[in-house]
Amino acid sequence: MAGSHLFFVGSYASENAASICLWELQKSTGRLKKLNAQSGFLNPSYLAINRKNLYAVSEGTDSGEVLAFRFDQEGRPLLLNRLSVMGKAPCHLAVNSGKNLLVAANYMSGDLSVFLLEEDGGLKRLAGVFSQLLSAEERPARDAHAHFVLFCDESDKLLATDLGLDTVFVYRIDPRTGVLSELEQARASFPQGSGPRHLVSHPGKSDLFYVLCEQSSEIYTLEFGVRAKVLQCVSTVPPPTAVQNFAAAIRISLDGKFLYASNRGFDSIAVYNIRTDGLLQLVDIIKLNGSWPRDFCLFDDFAVVAYQKSDRLEVFAIDSNTGLLHERNITAEAVTPVCVCPVP
Repeated sequence: MAGSHLFFVGSYASENAASICLWELQKSTGRLKKLNAQSGFLNPSYLAINRKNLYAVSEGTDSGEVLAFRFDQEGRPLLLNRLSVMGKAPCHLAVNSGKNLLVAANYMSGDLSVFLLEEDGGLKRLAGVFSQLLSAEERPARDAHAHFVLFCDESDKLLATDLGLDTVFVYRIDPRTGVLSELEQARASFPQGSGPRHLVSHPGKSDLFYVLCEQSSEIYTLEFGVRAKVLQCVSTVPPPTAVQNFAAAIRISLDGKFLYASNRGFDSIAVYNIRTDGLLQLVDIIKLNGSWPRDFCLFDDFAVVAYQKSDRLEVFAIDSNTGLLHERNITAEAVTPVCVCPVP
């Protein structure tokens, strides 16, 4: 739609509730309109999309699935098929640039499920389940909790965060078979209890990444070469913060000038200027009007924030010069929203 942006919202919801919803954001006003609602899916807590297909995890505590959809002529998602991850609580997924592989991160079982895809985007089969492992000497006294996966510019390289092991693992992935092989020297380790959750890549430097740590409320700027190198660490909350906080989502503006990270507990979004050397400079930490901003999405002029515990979405205007977010008093009800996924 020329005059609007489209995005899907995933949620924690029962199979009887509308758990995957398509929304429209008007470019001129920032107004929101719900266009479509899908039920029949348990806890589709994270979504991924390309021009032909929508994918979702179905997050069960003791099990879980990946769901594959195609779009009909009106842009509504129609289920193609669903397969078990053969793990527990899938919480994130990603599709490679060749659109023939999908990887899901399973939080409770601490492993990665790799699927081969059909030409129509459906799930062909589970290629394998790969555990994220550290040696006894390296392993902290916590269980593995895979949380996020990202395909790099090279289609055969995959990064995976593990919140429990305080590690970002680096893998080579066979584009034909989906088999993962860890590049152990490139692995990035963090202080125990940091809890690396999500990460984003620098828009112009392919070896530079920003890792958001949930437990420590910090962002690490890392250079991934033969070995990982920490360049910087910044906090997402102001000192001192008495409220217990859990960092959640991290995004980069479409123009590549600013980085944003959301805080749950100290409900806010931290805004940083991305310097020419790739390091971050704090602009402001913006307090929000809702509880538990688990995810958000950045468009040209607007940001949409999902408040998990307030059951609503809120729209903010983005100042392209400063990166700051400004209230527009635009909200919409949404049941337990936890993922905002833009339609390309």
